[in-house]
Amino acid sequence: MKPLPIAVFVLCVCSAGAQVSITNSDMVGAGDSVRVSYAASTGTADYTVFGPNYLWDFSQLAPYAQQVMRYDQPSAFPFTSMATVAHVNLSPDSIPGLGIIPSDFTDYYKGSSSSFRQVGSSFLYPQVINFPIPVIYSSSDHIYNFPLDYPDHDTSDAAWSFNAQSFGLFYIGETIHRESAVDGWGTLITPFGTFQCLRQVSYVTKV
Repeated sequence: MKPLPIAVFVLCVCSAGAQVSITNSDMVGAGDSVRVSYAASTGTADYTVFGPNYLWDFSQLAPYAQQVMRYDQPSAFPFTSMATVAHVNLSPDSIPGLGIIPSDFTDYYKGSSSSFRQVGSSFLYPQVINFPIPVIYSSSDHIYNFPLDYPDHDTSDAAWSFNAQSFGLFYIGETIHRESAVDGWGTLITPFGTFQCLRQVSYVTKV
């Protein structure tokens, strides 16, 4: 499968013009929320450029739709793993091999001094099973490794599987390979404020 590139600006409030270092204390926690905005066009802003002490000016972006992603304690959801926070996925992938998008798809994350990683998921597949299906990763997907600095490079391999053959149903699973690089740092301007940031690009291959 073709790797999917994902560029993320990791924000930190600090002195202007200083190169930032991201740690687990900068990550989301239970009770936090993130407003996700969708823009029809980036206009003249070029999100593909990167480098040290760069200014990304997205101040002219105008959202046509917004959603709020809320993070909560894992105990608030059906699947309570060794996670730190959990949230309902706004745009889940289809289930490999079945080609359907489940409902109530929830992602579970664990933060520590060394990393912020996804440790599992849960979803509903009401056409077959009328209770939440837990998926525990046999190896975690490391979204960020700490401290996160420019110009870090990291790789991560994760996997999960679910065997419902005992119910006469199906076996599904997935392997995830992630290659991440912090290719820039500087200042990010948005319609909601100005922030010091790192830019991390991840290439994610799922099979």
